Amino acid sequence: LIFVIFYLILIIVSLKAEFKINSIENSFFYFRFGIFSLTTWFLINEKVNFIRNFTIIFLITFLLALFDGYFQYFYNSNLFGYTGVGTRLTILFNDKLILGGYLVRLFPLLIALILLLNIKNYTKIFISICLFLLVDILVYLTGERTAFSLALVFSIFIIFFTSNYKLLRLLTLIISLTIIYAITLSDNRVMQRNVEHTLQQTNIKGLLSSGNFEDLVFFSPQHHSHIVTAYKMFLDKPLFGHGVNSFRIKCKNKKYELNELSCSTHPHHTYSQLLSETGIIGTIPIFLVILFLFIRIIKHTFISKNNQQFRMKDYQIFLISAFVITLWPLAPSQNFFNNWINIIYYLPLGFYLNSIYSNE
Repeated sequence: LIFVIFYLILIIVSLKAEFKINSIENSFFYFRFGIFSLTTWFLINEKVNFIRNFTIIFLITFLLALFDGYFQYFYNSNLFGYTGVGTRLTILFNDKLILGGYLVRLFPLLIALILLLNIKNYTKIFISICLFLLVDILVYLTGERTAFSLALVFSIFIIFFTSNYKLLRLLTLIISLTIIYAITLSDNRVMQRNVEHTLQQTNIKGLLSSGNFEDLVFFSPQHHSHIVTAYKMFLDKPLFGHGVNSFRIKCKNKKYELNELSCSTHPHHTYSQLLSETGIIGTIPIFLVILFLFIRIIKHTFISKNNQQFRMKDYQIFLISAFVITLWPLAPSQNFFNNWINIIYYLPLGFYLNSIYSNE
């Protein structure tokens, strides 16, 4: 229901936009992602071995991505000869620097599905330990600071809300951070990218020396400029915004421009993009999703002690953690309407819907 409302709002916003063709061509077929989630749910219900087969294939491809990532780190190119930029690592089949984002956003779903495999518990634990350590370290090595921050959010969420994975995730996180610390001290390239470059871009050193919070930058000078530009666009049309994917056009307007870094294809921040392109009306459905997840977690944490019907299994907690890192506001993001990232956003939803309505 929330998805249908969101889709209809996107259409209305697009029809009201100044650049209608640009907006409608990016919003009209957005319904495909709702169908994608419902189809996943349908296949789980109708195909007896779907989850087992999907999990096996998913695990194999995920392990291949992990192997390729470590191969790149040691040999400076991936299995197909693609090279990254500096210490940044590419995804397997091309030169896009999104390996860390791929791993961290799909990892919660993979762990959730491993929990459903019909194998012995100690085997599940062993696989989980290996994956936690390998993913933590490689996400850091990719140089994608957003991905690493989301991995930490995911870890904290699991430590707080799962029943059987609290200690396991805490111990593996400590081990991972220890190894990461050692790598950072021993590899100057990693130190430069992940520590010194981060401090420089966010101007934390300047903040500490001046004590003036106005010196603080959102994520980086580029991200800061995009967000401020999006904010100016939002103030101009707060209810319905300027239209889906309109930032790339409107950011060129001197009225919204902050500096020479203001323009890009999107603001690189989910809520800045939604508010500037779809306004308050278009952002409300997303906040409804956040409210729904918040209520589920509150019931699970506080009410389930007296009423077990509100108790969620670890499988569901892992699935919800996928939505949490998707909607996490304190990190840069890709274009909210990008096809690739929406597939990752909506894939866990089919499994989550099944977990709510299934009697098994």
